[in-house]
Amino acid sequence: MQPVETKNENFLLTKRELLFAAIVLAALLLMLSGTFFTNSQAVKSYIEGYKTNGSIRINFFTNYSSNYFTRNITSVSSTNETISSTNEGLEVTTNVTGYTCSRSPPNLLGRLNYNNASDINPPSLDEIYRNNLRLEAGGRYTPLDCRAQYKVAIIIPLRGRETQLRSLLNHMHLIWQRQQLDYTVYTIWQSGENLFNRAKLMNIGFSEASKERKYDCYVFHDVDLLLMDDRCLYWCPEEDNPRSISIYIDKFNFKPVSYGSICAPEPFRKTGERVHLFGGVSMLTSKQLNDINGCSNAYWGWGAEDNDLYVRLWSKGYEVQRDLYNKSCVFHMIKHTREKSNEKQDGRFALYYKSLSRMGKDGLNSLKYGVLSIKREPLYTNITVDIGAPSQIFKLFMSKKIPNIRSQRCNRTIPSILEEWGPKIL
Repeated sequence: MQPVETKNENFLLTKRELLFAAIVLAALLLMLSGTFFTNSQAVKSYIEGYKTNGSIRINFFTNYSSNYFTRNITSVSSTNETISSTNEGLEVTTNVTGYTCSRSPPNLLGRLNYNNASDINPPSLDEIYRNNLRLEAGGRYTPLDCRAQYKVAIIIPLRGRETQLRSLLNHMHLIWQRQQLDYTVYTIWQSGENLFNRAKLMNIGFSEASKERKYDCYVFHDVDLLLMDDRCLYWCPEEDNPRSISIYIDKFNFKPVSYGSICAPEPFRKTGERVHLFGGVSMLTSKQLNDINGCSNAYWGWGAEDNDLYVRLWSKGYEVQRDLYNKSCVFHMIKHTREKSNEKQDGRFALYYKSLSRMGKDGLNSLKYGVLSIKREPLYTNITVDIGAPSQIFKLFMSKKIPNIRSQRCNRTIPSILEEWGPKIL
């Protein structure tokens, strides 16, 4: 009987061990599955699809425009103090490795080929998303195998331009992913048909993105510019100066653009410096934007808001950085016709002339707007806003023809115009 008892005891012990091993294995599988699925809309959408006869059928694409997480806001937002960034409102996906991504991303391709036919007939939003399955709702991407060097908000001010937006999203998402950014794309859509106000939309983009996350870098991106070399990195380290990277553009024969000091504020004009292009694609930190009170909200219609921004930065001692990547910052500009509600107006030069005296009261601290909707699309977060309209007297001032606007004599003409109009509009 003794051997039988020993055998049974061994058998019972083995069952206990197996039971314990099964419990441990189940716990490990739960932990792994939890990590894999946490906050990953891209993974969820892929799981919703399934492989059938070697092809992938994805139910997710049946209704792209179903807009997750839509919320309507009717109140008017007013930014009366320095913007402070918070982490509220946006769930954050973190990588499980704990390693920081390399400062030299390993999968960059260098100079890229681009088919200009995509300017006219870019892929549909569904097709673009099929090539970007790792994106989360709202156009959010986080590297899974390392921790990104920088958290970046890509802010695109626009109205209309749907075809150009598709071209940009199709071309740029893959570049930003190869650069291993932790990024979100925001489109700031101006509602209505009033004069377009790019700078005010930039302020709104900064304000709204800052409410969702604390970003290291805010990239203001024109919808018609496509990067042609992915070695031009969308980074702005805290210790650096503001960056302007759309330096070499095919439309300008890849020559840097700068302007004389005509109609510039007197303190800047006395330096004899030139104003370098700071539109297109520019990068600033939260500190830099707060230091200059953001952009001016006064530029209704086309032009001069980028010059105003450049002079604001100059007045605070910043030196705009250019030529950082050995001429790899090369851009293609998509051809387009300027909309009628965004025409050039001479009055912008008078605003520019007085930009430094307005800086303390015209910007983030005077920003007012209404958020009509926030929609988390698969490829981007769209924020539609009501930014109001300029007064009738301001429209008259902006449309006023200024003699000799292209010569140094405008510096004598503008003061007399401001003496007449200034008390009414500034």
